[in-house]
Amino acid sequence: MHLPSVATVMVHVSDPVAGLAWYEKAFPTARRQVIKESGFECLALQGTRIEVVKADDKVSSGASGTVVYWQVDDLF
Repeated sequence: MHLPSVATVMVHVSDPVAGLAWYEKAFPTARRQVIKESGFECLALQGTRIEVVKADDKVSSGASGTVVYWQVDDLF
């Protein structure tokens, strides 16, 4: 059993290309990763993925548009 950890941080922004470039500068040790099935680009940083996606009417940009996904062995 391992302790729960942050698997992915999804950040909603108005411009995903500029947002990904900004996070790449903010975390210079992160490496760009391409998801083969979709061609989606994200950043990998010490076992956590940073996914920069387009904000929309459902999820706005900024702090309110940030979603954290946890990795756990079992939910119950």
